Amino acid sequence: MAATAAADPFGDPFGDPFASTPVTEVSDQITTVAAPENDPVAAVPPVSAPVAASAAPLPASPPSVPVVASTQTAPSTASLTIERNGQIGHRFAVTNPTLIGKWDMDAGNFPEIDTTNEDPDGYISRKHALIEQQGGQWTIKDLGSTNGTALNRQKLTPQEPRPLSDGDELIVGRLFLRFQT
Repeated sequence: MAATAAADPFGDPFGDPFASTPVTEVSDQITTVAAPENDPVAAVPPVSAPVAASAAPLPASPPSVPVVASTQTAPSTASLTIERNGQIGHRFAVTNPTLIGKWDMDAGNFPEIDTTNEDPDGYISRKHALIEQQGGQWTIKDLGSTNGTALNRQKLTPQEPRPLSDGDELIVGRLFLRFQT
């Protein structure tokens, strides 16, 4: 039995795509749907296969996955805040590692904390100090700067890391910074 597609109000020769296609034959195994006469797929005979009477039941809940505790500690967040004459200035986010210095395209120096605008007199070196975190402990290291770095008013020995604590005062060149976690 050949069925024709419902007429399309917009003039599509294949019929109205939103009209329901009539079912011509229903059996226990396969449902056959009428197709337009010029449909190349309709020329392929359907494969006859028995329909499964019952599918395997789905589990009531997904299988549980054991939770494994991480042995790594997540990096903590920290910041450096400029303090001048009792006034709070710009606040810099501290990442791991954080280079404190001055931006210099010619030398390829791009510090995470660029103090170019904060140090007009030039007391801060291009690569002045480095803050890092290892095993949850923040440290600061002077990188051999010209004018030095101080931690709580004690001058650092170049290339020797010193531990940092929340509230520590850093002096980088002549810039006063407060370390906060």
